[in-house]
Amino acid sequence: MQIRILYISFILSCATFIAEAQEYKLQFKNDICDCMQVKAEENKYGTNPTMLYQLCFQEKLPAYVTDIDAEITATEQREIYAEGQQIRKKLQEDFVSELIGTCDFYYQGVELQRENTLIGLKNIVAHSQYIDRVNQAVAMQPTAANYIHRGQVYFGQENYSQAKADFQKASEINEHDSGAKLMLAWVHEKTQNYTAAMSILKALNEKQPGQNFKLLIEIVNRKMGGKGAISLPSEIPSINKSDKKEEPKKDGLKKLFKLE
Repeated sequence: MQIRILYISFILSCATFIAEAQEYKLQFKNDICDCMQVKAEENKYGTNPTMLYQLCFQEKLPAYVTDIDAEITATEQREIYAEGQQIRKKLQEDFVSELIGTCDFYYQGVELQRENTLIGLKNIVAHSQYIDRVNQAVAMQPTAANYIHRGQVYFGQENYSQAKADFQKASEINEHDSGAKLMLAWVHEKTQNYTAAMSILKALNEKQPGQNFKLLIEIVNRKMGGKGAISLPSEIPSINKSDKKEEPKKDGLKKLFKLE
């Protein structure tokens, strides 16, 4: 009976420790979120969410050193330092994706960054001659790379059904091409087929865990309603400091799609 009581006490103490750890991490993320908004309003560092996150993580870290060090289990001084560094590094990496679910400002900033990438692609493929070029490339060399290039053109034109077909074909030709699968997941996301997008992203992350995959998984999870999706503004502002728009150049398209 006494052993059972000790076991229950141990479980309860572990649960309390885990709860306290999660509480400090949530507050840490909230502080980073507030910090990013303040810095964006000050307009000293631009509005790039990645840069703002790095700045604010470092700025808010000192307030949580005690909580972080409390998680260290090592006893030898060198090992204590090494474990502390590992905990800090893991927090910094994990928060990159976890903030998507807790910080509206960060989520919106990352989404605007992705949309600006799409706007750049739309500008490049705006001319009808480009689809002719990629069609010719696929006809001459039906490789995974050329199907991806044409799929990107269709994607930029918001022709998602054709883009989906090309990215699927590229994946069939080269099942190890994560680029084709990432674009296919984005097509599913754009057409609100979130379950399919999530399946692709989780498979990619299981095969080769990466920060980018985790970030995209959290974005799709939020859009599925898991953590309160929000609407983006109808006009997408530039992430860069300069709002100057440049006309697409043929050389830029050739470089992007590797066309001769």
